[in-house]
Amino acid sequence: YARRMQKLTGEGYVVGNPENRSKNVDKDFVALKRNTRRTTRRAVARGVLTKGLCQVCGCPDVEAHHPDYSKPLDVVWLCCKHHHEIHSSLHLP
Repeated sequence: YARRMQKLTGEGYVVGNPENRSKNVDKDFVALKRNTRRTTRRAVARGVLTKGLCQVCGCPDVEAHHPDYSKPLDVVWLCCKHHHEIHSSLHLP
């Protein structure tokens, strides 16, 4: 994970560092995230991808979490609470 994030955001990225959020993120990375989210929304709308239950608590109100933005259809379904916890604990940009 740390190597992937360093590759995407620059060599100064340190996992768990709260300053990660304030860094200027590479425009290519922002575009990749935007395109991944768009592809996922379209796949759900077309029925190609089906929402499941939160993989932590089983809640039916879920959001798509992308462990790897280069794979837009490879998602983990999480409720808002657990999705936020994952991003907070990993300090993702």
